[in-house]
Amino acid sequence: MLLAWQGASQTPQRRLLGFVPVFPRQGFFLPDTLIGLGDRRIASGAPLLDQQRAAAVIEALLAPCRQHLIDGKGLVLRAIDREGPLTATLRDLAENGPPGALSLRLLRPSGAAPSAAASASALSKGAEALKLFEPRSQAALRDAIEIILAMEASGPRGRTGVATLHDTREVGFLRAMTRNLVRSRQCRVGLLMRDEQPLAGAILIGRGAGHWLYLGVRDEAAADRQPLPRLMAAMQRALPARRLLLPPDLAMEGSGGISTADLHLAKGGAATPRDLAGRARDAIRRSLTQLPLMGRSGIKPPRAGAA
Repeated sequence: MLLAWQGASQTPQRRLLGFVPVFPRQGFFLPDTLIGLGDRRIASGAPLLDQQRAAAVIEALLAPCRQHLIDGKGLVLRAIDREGPLTATLRDLAENGPPGALSLRLLRPSGAAPSAAASASALSKGAEALKLFEPRSQAALRDAIEIILAMEASGPRGRTGVATLHDTREVGFLRAMTRNLVRSRQCRVGLLMRDEQPLAGAILIGRGAGHWLYLGVRDEAAADRQPLPRLMAAMQRALPARRLLLPPDLAMEGSGGISTADLHLAKGGAATPRDLAGRARDAIRRSLTQLPLMGRSGIKPPRAGAA
């Protein structure tokens, strides 16, 4: 966790201004890159930053003298809204801030959004045989959620043992969460049907102007018909005033979806050879101080050939 504080410790004025959960991608001497935590069910990896001090927080996190963990190639924030306030703040800092304050690159995540023409072609192919079903009653909603869970468990995630149904706690949470949110009109459940057969299902969370895709699945036997993008387009047409936050492989250009990108943040100035040598020396010292002392710590070296 990267935490950015303002004020001296143990004082009433001390405030937490930034919270960034990350995991390191290791390099030789140092973490090569810090990757911001993302979740497929949220479709956003935006960190928690004080809106008024976001630029100052980013500068503090990237300062090499303060944060040894970012001595490598910088910080990557996943699935950030390209037109959102965080991207606008970082772009302004990179273009108008102090020289070398920030280097910003926008990287398209894997699975680029299809073009508007390709999306329209995919949706029109065989569309006359497909229909959108959004259940309204509690019993129909419960049945639709069970269909979505079973469809996910019969696909690739089920074969690798990471489907929702394989986790007792997560499936219990999902069932209770959707049941409670549907009562307050903060959850939409949709199925794309061909006759009586479901080809794709989706659970959308949100209220007001925006919804995000919490869980979307498809029937693998109908994968060539692109049922999940069709379902997203149909649900968008059903409520055109609401914006859908979708992962890059489902967001269609011109459909009202939010376009996301991975933001690669690094210090703008290039490090000198002397700086790099000093960082390597500090890294070696830190690693040596963490090694157990054979003999004095009571830990015996492993026997030859021992597993």
